[in-house]
Order: sequence, then C-alpha cells, then structure tokens
Amino acid sequence: MAEAASWRTKPLVSIVMGAYFVDPRWLEKCLDAIHQQTYSQFEVVVTLHPDLEEKSMAVLKKWAKKDQRIRLVTPEQLHGATSLWNAGLRAAKGEYVLLVAGDDELPVHALYHLMKPLQADHQFDLIYGDEDTVQTDGTLINPHFKSDFNPDLLLSMNYFGHPVVFRRSLAESVGWLREDLDGAQEYDLWLRLVEKTQHIAHVPQVLYHQRVSINSLADAFEKRAAFGQIQSQEVTAHPHHNGTIFPESENLHPFAKHGTTKIQWAQSATAPLGQALFYWRAWPNLCVCPELRNNGFSMNCK
Repeated sequence: MAEAASWRTKPLVSIVMGAYFVDPRWLEKCLDAIHQQTYSQFEVVVTLHPDLEEKSMAVLKKWAKKDQRIRLVTPEQLHGATSLWNAGLRAAKGEYVLLVAGDDELPVHALYHLMKPLQADHQFDLIYGDEDTVQTDGTLINPHFKSDFNPDLLLSMNYFGHPVVFRRSLAESVGWLREDLDGAQEYDLWLRLVEKTQHIAHVPQVLYHQRVSINSLADAFEKRAAFGQIQSQEVTAHPHHNGTIFPESENLHPFAKHGTTKIQWAQSATAPLGQALFYWRAWPNLCVCPELRNNGFSMNCK
C-alpha cells in the first residue's frame, strides 16, 4: 500500500458523517479507524445535531484537536435526519465523497482500495465495495459480496449499500440527498447518479463494517415497513439508465422485509417471438410448454 505515495491521481476524499444518536464507544472506534487510513488524502466533515450527547461531543472535540483533517460543522437549519447529511455534503471540499455512519467502521485500507481504480481510469464517478457486519464484541459476520455494476439488480434493491465513493460535483448536479426521503435517501441518490454516468467501478473486497447495536436495530425495524413503499415509488419515478421507462407502480411488488422490489417488465406487443426446442426423453415428468407459451415462446417439443 506504500505504492499510493507514487500515484498520479490522489484526489481529496471528504468523509461525511452526521452525528446524532451515536454511542460514544462506537464513535471512538469509527474515528480511530478513519485516522489510521493508509490513504491519507482525506478530510472528515462531521455535522452536529443540537441534541448530540455531551459524551459523544467530547469524543468529536478530542479527535478534531488530534487530527486537523477532522472538521466539526453546526448546521444553521435542520429539517430532518437527511438535512444533517446534506449540510456535510455542502461543506465538503473533496473531489469525492464517502458517507460513513458514526457507529460503523472502515478497515484501515478502505480508502486505498476505493481510490485505486482511479489509477487505471480517472473518469470513474462512483466506486463501491463489499461490506459486512460488526457485532458489539468486534466479531465480523454476514459478508455481502456484491456483483459488478448491475443496473437491473440496483432497480430491485439497494445492493450498493456501503461503502460508496462518488464524485461530489455529480451529486451536486442532481441536488444532493432528497430530504423528504428519510430512510431511502441514499438509494434514491444512487439511482439518480447512475442515470448521469456509466463510469462505475466495483472493488470486490470488504471495505465497510456496519455496526449491529440496539440503536441500529431499532432504527432498521422502524424504517422497514415504510421502505418498501418508498422504494417502489422511487423505482417507478426513475427512468432506466438507457432511457427505458419503468413499468407502472402496480407491477412493482415490494418485499419490505428484505428491502427488495420485484419488477415485472411489461412485454412489448412488437417484440419478436422467441422459440425454444426441448427434448423430453431426459426429463419425462417435466413440461414447461404451457408456461413458456404464456410468455411469448412458440414450442416445438420432441
């Protein structure tokens, strides 16, 4: 990782964090992990909620004094949780931005690997990595190994998750996070960003540890019921990256429990007829002809 010192492209990354209800223990771990990043071209912009606990504020002030790259910002006005993050985005100075929750952790090599694709192609506008979950005792569980950029999968679920590094100017051009979508604001932003660019990279390494705590679980259950409905509305509202319009909302089936949406693509009346040829001797008890015929295939069963 010492090779990063010789990189030609070393953009400043703004790590944006909204500080509200966060356990000072996890906040300490979060900031310590950021401080130890092997890629050093970053700043940390922490936006402060007026109800932030004194112990958490003390942790932030300690780290801001220890590391001059950490800035504490007090927003003038707040209109919900998302506005806290938007205040940090507007205050950021980096070419790229990474959103990090105050109770989560970055591996010390996270920024290095997220910035490495830019050495091959400096035009990348969005870079995402894999993630897992960290328990309160530090055990890492539930790794989420993601696919390379898959626009159809992104329509069905927010598989980007964390970490996602994105070009700040691109996020500014689409209007930052929507403050009326608390709970689905990041997913909405990813959809709007991929409409504007195809320069997207995936780093197949676990580069984000999401904390499991009482607060995070309570927050997840509180938002889960509404997320499916919000997600369906957002998917319906966004055109596909290649210009195809999404189907009507009644064709979207939200599975709020899993945070996924099943999309039933409408069939075109002018679509060419598909044809399938099956030999039934190998599967004498299998017959899918009626189902395939109902989906536009002509059948020639042998």
